Amino acid sequence: MIIDVNKISRIEVFNFAENKQRLGILMSAFKGLDYDVLDFQLQEDGKTLKIYLGSDKKESPIDTSEGDE
Repeated sequence: MIIDVNKISRIEVFNFAENKQRLGILMSAFKGLDYDVLDFQLQEDGKTLKIYLGSDKKESPIDTSEGDE
C-alpha cells in the first residue's frame, strides 16, 4: 500500500484498550496548525509504526542562524 502523506491533514490517536491511559482520543494534530511536515516509518519487520510531526524550517519561529546581525 502506498500512502501519500501530502494528502493527510490530521493525525488522531485513540485509546479504547483497558490500560492506564484515558479512554477516547489521546492526541489530535492538524497540518498547518500543529505541524507542517509529516513522515512515518515502519520498523521491526512492520511491528512498529513511528509517526514524526515537524515544522518546515522556512516557517520555524526559531532563529537557527549563527553570529550577530
